[in-house]
Amino acid sequence: MRSPEGWVIDASVAIKWYLRDEDLRRQADSFRSRFSDGDIAAAAPHLSRHEVASALTVARSSGRITADQATTEINAYVRSGVSMDSDPRWLLGNAIEMAIGLRIAYYDAVYVALAESLRMQFVTADRRLYNAVNQRLPFVHWLGDL
Repeated sequence: MRSPEGWVIDASVAIKWYLRDEDLRRQADSFRSRFSDGDIAAAAPHLSRHEVASALTVARSSGRITADQATTEINAYVRSGVSMDSDPRWLLGNAIEMAIGLRIAYYDAVYVALAESLRMQFVTADRRLYNAVNQRLPFVHWLGDL
């Protein structure tokens, strides 16, 4: 049985915690609050640290945030405890099988494989990813529907 209180959080959701001009930020903030309050368990692969940092760098380059904000926010994400310090070996194998089987990007498959393996729900703000897998994987949820 999949835990309704356990969620794998996609970087597309986490970045909304730090970029306040993003769509769906209220829904993303709800997950952050529920995690911070201890109402749900949240997890993300180590990869999420790189994806959040990359999005913050792009936001800095486009003038949406300052360099100091980018540094502060990536540190806040790491301190949040959502992302793993390192990915277990089994995750890499499971993710490549999922990427091939579902015909999705490997990076996306890492999140989906983590949720599958931990028997958690998965939330993403990536509509393309959601549309690609939601018919076959009912534990995948689009942030806009929550």
